[in-house]
Amino acid sequence: MITSASPRFVLCAAAILALGAGCVEPRAFPCTTNDACVLAGQRGLCEPAGYCSFDDDDCASRRRYGELAPEGISDDCVPPSPSRYTDEVLSDAPVAYWPLDDTNGTMIDRSGNGHDGTYEGDPALGAPGALSATGNVAVRFDGVDDAVAVEDAPALRLLGSFSIELWAMPTADLAMDEYRNMIGKGDDGGFEFYYYKWFDMLRPSLAHCCDPSAGLERAVDSDAVLSLDGFRHYVVTYDPPILTFYADGEARISPDGDMVVYPEGLVPTGPITIARQRAGSFHAAIVLDEIALYDHALSAERIAAHFAAR
Repeated sequence: MITSASPRFVLCAAAILALGAGCVEPRAFPCTTNDACVLAGQRGLCEPAGYCSFDDDDCASRRRYGELAPEGISDDCVPPSPSRYTDEVLSDAPVAYWPLDDTNGTMIDRSGNGHDGTYEGDPALGAPGALSATGNVAVRFDGVDDAVAVEDAPALRLLGSFSIELWAMPTADLAMDEYRNMIGKGDDGGFEFYYYKWFDMLRPSLAHCCDPSAGLERAVDSDAVLSLDGFRHYVVTYDPPILTFYADGEARISPDGDMVVYPEGLVPTGPITIARQRAGSFHAAIVLDEIALYDHALSAERIAAHFAAR
């Protein structure tokens, strides 16, 4: 029994029924948006070349052109490109984008907005990265004194809708209830995107700090656990009043509620900190890659496109 058919088969069958003739190879099918790339229920990407590709783990880029691409690339793997993921991120206008491909003590903001950071300790620059492209690198933090600090700027305060995106792979386990910060702006009114040990899981969580001095904050957890064996792609979006976690391109909404209420009158003016808490403690033993902040909530389609571009 035939349960599905390729577009080429469908077009051939139509030709036979309509013309009583043999199968005629269809012309190449160009695309202009991702919406044009759907095959047997699987969503694809419209590549810069103007033709659809679909997931294929046998390709270095994890993408393969569809059957309706032109002769010469039809059914071929999409070549891995270091700029492919970057192009997807920059097309969504991040307020800061740190690919963590640095070669010295400065973490460069590739968004063009000038939010460079300063490395602390002696993190391992040039560690193997999360992306498939040859030469992609990340930064390995030792969990002792390695971190990054970025000076405060109004655009980094994320006082409305926002998205936080990164790739993460812890390199050490934690004891029960221990937590480590991945990125935060954890003074009054700020946020912390961290992970903590719960039984045998390293669970990611986002806390919005209302008044830390009074012990008041709101944290929302996700069941999309971190892995010691490989990178995972995380995005947290806030579209008031809904906070949503995404892991590896798919939405993972917290089972215990999504509402995060921003405090009134509190403005977080401390630095952005990466791989440590604001006070210089809770350093994370972790490899981080491709960190981006946005002043709007990314759509599910755009998050899936980022992940697919890996």
